[in-house]
Amino acid sequence: MVESSGYFGSATARAEGVGGRFAPIDSQPTITPSPGVHLQPVPGARLLLCRVTIDPHCEAPVHTHEEEQMGIVVSGSGDFHLDGATRRVGPGDTYHAPPGVDHGLRAGPEGCVVIDVFSPPRAALMEMIEAAGKG
Repeated sequence: MVESSGYFGSATARAEGVGGRFAPIDSQPTITPSPGVHLQPVPGARLLLCRVTIDPHCEAPVHTHEEEQMGIVVSGSGDFHLDGATRRVGPGDTYHAPPGVDHGLRAGPEGCVVIDVFSPPRAALMEMIEAAGKG
């Protein structure tokens, strides 16, 4: 590999007791917090990545939480409510929900798959993982 510098520099100290890992998304456990909404979380120490699959015409209800959330639509479409506005989203569309900002998604007729990232890891989802014995 090429020596890294600048943006790809390696001056950061490694956190104690932490190692890298591969986690194929298809092998992650699925949590279903509401009908038709399926989460496959991959938690880290300071962030959480989650594939969210929403069945056709199902919905992740409008809600808020303390964690910052960003995401990208991978496939399908839906009506995304964010901070009082609703917009039709599709593949490649991104969104940002800062802490406390209301947001939710109702999938279209083909369903919708998004990748969400939370920082810090979403507390309620971490509790669901632990309760299900999947952590």
